[in-house]
Amino acid sequence: AISLDSAAASNFTTSAGALTLDGDDGVNIVGNTGEIDITTSGALDLNSGAFTLNGSTVGIDGSGAMTIGGATIDMNADGGAISIDGSGGINIGTDANVAVDFNASTLDIDATGALTMDSGAGVSIQGGAASDFTTGAGDLSLTSSAGSVKITGAEAAADAIVLDASNASGGIDL
Repeated sequence: AISLDSAAASNFTTSAGALTLDGDDGVNIVGNTGEIDITTSGALDLNSGAFTLNGSTVGIDGSGAMTIGGATIDMNADGGAISIDGSGGINIGTDANVAVDFNASTLDIDATGALTMDSGAGVSIQGGAASDFTTGAGDLSLTSSAGSVKITGAEAAADAIVLDASNASGGIDL
């Protein structure tokens, strides 16, 4: 066994070639309360079997593109939220035509511009309680380009379907 100890800052340097630390049972680097600094102007290549990164806070920043890949990716924020921001946009499922599934106790979608939803097949929006579809300004159009428009009120009441033009100057054109 070899032990190198120093009472002050020290270095172990090669004037040419790589410096290799090889431990049969691993390599331990301990910074105690100080920083562990790995600096290079070349690439940093970490290879391992299972990889675990733990920190009280973790920041990963790059000046170029960042790619995270795996057979599956599982993100959890225990006790907090997952925030995704992109100054050029946020794209989900755009690399290939794949299913995207959202399950939530509450889903809130806000857009300061237009909200466009297109489907190559049917569209179904279903609420479990009284619901509304409202525009704050302008007309609301419900159009079927190649079929009929069906409005069904399944309530057993005389006013199961109500058409209401509430403005005094308004009317209903059938």
